[in-house]
Amino acid sequence: MINNLQFLRAFAAISVVLFHIIDSVVTYSLDTTWLNFLAGWGALGVDLFFVISGFVMLHAQLQHRLSPSVFLQKRLIRIVPMYWGLTALVVLIYLLFPAIFRELQINESWAISSFAFMSWFWIDKHPVVYVGWTLEWEILFYVLFAISLWINKIRSQLVMLTSGLVLLAISSQHLIIIEFLFGIFAAYLYHFHRPARKVGWTLLLVGVGLFLATLHAKYRMLAFDLSLYRTLIWGVPAFFVVLGASVIGQLRWSSLTYLGNASYSIYLLQMLSIPVFYKGMLLITPELPTDVLALGCLVFTVVAGCIVYTILEKPLTKTLQQKFSG
Repeated sequence: MINNLQFLRAFAAISVVLFHIIDSVVTYSLDTTWLNFLAGWGALGVDLFFVISGFVMLHAQLQHRLSPSVFLQKRLIRIVPMYWGLTALVVLIYLLFPAIFRELQINESWAISSFAFMSWFWIDKHPVVYVGWTLEWEILFYVLFAISLWINKIRSQLVMLTSGLVLLAISSQHLIIIEFLFGIFAAYLYHFHRPARKVGWTLLLVGVGLFLATLHAKYRMLAFDLSLYRTLIWGVPAFFVVLGASVIGQLRWSSLTYLGNASYSIYLLQMLSIPVFYKGMLLITPELPTDVLALGCLVFTVVAGCIVYTILEKPLTKTLQQKFSG
């Protein structure tokens, strides 16, 4: 395990949660003050996720080569059960208590396309669990990666993956998915042309500096831009950060490693944790400063995600992996 990538996963998940908190408080007739300078910026967590995903897939395959079927099985077990469970829960709550949702109107085609990871392609909208739009691209990436595993030579695999992802990006006009290639390239360099630690620190600091430069207000609309512009402004720094973090000395902080492990649950759970927190707190203590509420919501989401990871995601994934590996 490359510990630093686990830390980056934790940062990416928490950044996306904060982005959605700042973006959604207006639906409760609120606004943030001190946190406004972060508005839109946290969406770069998605770019980090995509680059990390590309890195980890190639890195893991180079360490322990899997057949296409076993690779897909492991990835689907990791992603699908939790996502389907949350989607089913949201649909069930909607059917039983539709008045709870002010804007959500779920119909049959939307629900089916969400379960099938096809919302973008079938009805051209986010899935029911809105953060699942990234998972739809992840699943496509896994399928392309599994197909490439039929090819024995690594360079031929990379050519096939590059061609497939570029064609998919161009045809869908969502060029953000090219960032999977950034991660794959970073993993290739890590294994075959690994930079020295000093170079790694330089890459990491350059990437962080480029990320911080986008705190300027003119970059806030990047959160809703899936074009080449976002890929250059956030995807390239993510490449530098991931490659740099992989080659420098690995930190051994168990708490951050745990947050990285729990990042998927944290990422998914914000669909429910943000509205539950705000609706509850506005009834109990509506006089709290809006920035305090936002930070409280962030902590609530992280803690809830960690609990769900510990009592549900981790044992469920382990059980399914053991069952199907047998």
